[in-house]
Amino acid sequence: LLAELLNFVREEQAASHERLLDIWQRPVVDKLTTGWSQDFTHLERGPDLGSLWAYPGDAESRFREGDMLALHAGSAADDMLGRGLAFELEEDDRWLLRGRRVQEVLDSWNGAPCFADPDVMDLTSMYEDALEELAGSDIGQDIALPLLAGTLDITFDARDVADAEAVAHGKRLNDAQARAVGKALGAHHVACIQGPP
Repeated sequence: LLAELLNFVREEQAASHERLLDIWQRPVVDKLTTGWSQDFTHLERGPDLGSLWAYPGDAESRFREGDMLALHAGSAADDMLGRGLAFELEEDDRWLLRGRRVQEVLDSWNGAPCFADPDVMDLTSMYEDALEELAGSDIGQDIALPLLAGTLDITFDARDVADAEAVAHGKRLNDAQARAVGKALGAHHVACIQGPP
């Protein structure tokens, strides 16, 4: 199972990288019209060393605060200014971008309009470490990995279920909500609750 999970992580990263390269290789005009790129008229230093202000042009992108961006001068594949910039804030018709190499971006920017495309962070090594740690722990071996393998017996303490349902009914929850509370609090390891209880 562990090998399958590690393989899944690596395949997902490869697929994500392939999707990213597909977007990066599209003509910037196409990306601007479909929202996969944002044009900026100019850049300037932000409020601290790790940030910069980017001033959007007329295009409307699908980017939102929290997204990771790559800035380029017209082609993310060939004219990269900087990667791994977090879109932190939109304020007064400008975007605050934050990253480790902001100074390099500002130094390499030639003053012409530039563009932002989506970017990704490769978390493969973190997932690999987490899976290795999980495999080496008691809770991983006894609960998490058997759960993922479909071999863990999903069990409930009947008394805890009944007590939790009684409390839920006392709080005026309906029967379905009370059953959900009972399962959540009466589960020995895990309970799957579907819907908005």
